[in-house]
Amino acid sequence: MKLLIVRHTKAEDQAAGQSDDARPLTGSGRQTARQIGRALKHLLPRVDLLAASPCVRADETAKHIATAYKRLEVTPLSVLRPGAAPRDVLAWLQEQPHDASIVLVGHEPDLSGLASWLLTGDTRSIFPFKKGAACLIAFDGRPAPAGGQLEWFVPPRLLRYPGR
Repeated sequence: MKLLIVRHTKAEDQAAGQSDDARPLTGSGRQTARQIGRALKHLLPRVDLLAASPCVRADETAKHIATAYKRLEVTPLSVLRPGAAPRDVLAWLQEQPHDASIVLVGHEPDLSGLASWLLTGDTRSIFPFKKGAACLIAFDGRPAPAGGQLEWFVPPRLLRYPGR
């Protein structure tokens, strides 16, 4: 399995009385998400499944990524909501085909904890995900804690290359 983990891009500040889940992307966040989608398509040409937190900012980021891949749909995944446990994400991943290429779009600090756990067996972050950052983790067989190999980690500034 190839697992591409992406943090959502820049979102609006939470308005008074607004749910944190309802915060949309800013204009620059939408532009960055489009650029990131095109860059990721070059780095990982085949994606079988794209899942995102049901929060608006993650869903919008995922939809921009999906556009770059053409006929890809976004699957809302509640285990990617802020505060979700890495074990719940892992349980979902283990239900997916082991030869799949999967993209997950979510939130911090959950994503850095998940990536660290999949790479080292410890949920303490070994690298933080800035908004729009991405990493690719490969598994030989079923995903498991400390069972992944980091193929690459890319900060958002490198994915926002204006020529993409």
